[in-house]
Amino acid sequence: MQTLTGKICDTGGSSWEPYEQKELLTTRINNIIKDYSPNQIIREFLQNADDAKATRFSVIVDRRN
Repeated sequence: MQTLTGKICDTGGSSWEPYEQKELLTTRINNIIKDYSPNQIIREFLQNADDAKATRFSVIVDRRN
């Protein structure tokens, strides 16, 4: 009996193309941050930390740029 994974991965010679992210993760994060105001991005990160049940949340501001 073939496993479900085997059924999904066995393309039988069809044109299966693997998917991979084309944009660097750091570039993606930078582009997302540009869409938010400073207050919004802090709130978004804080909400994400809360959703993840984080016990600590830190913000480091680099003002060099």
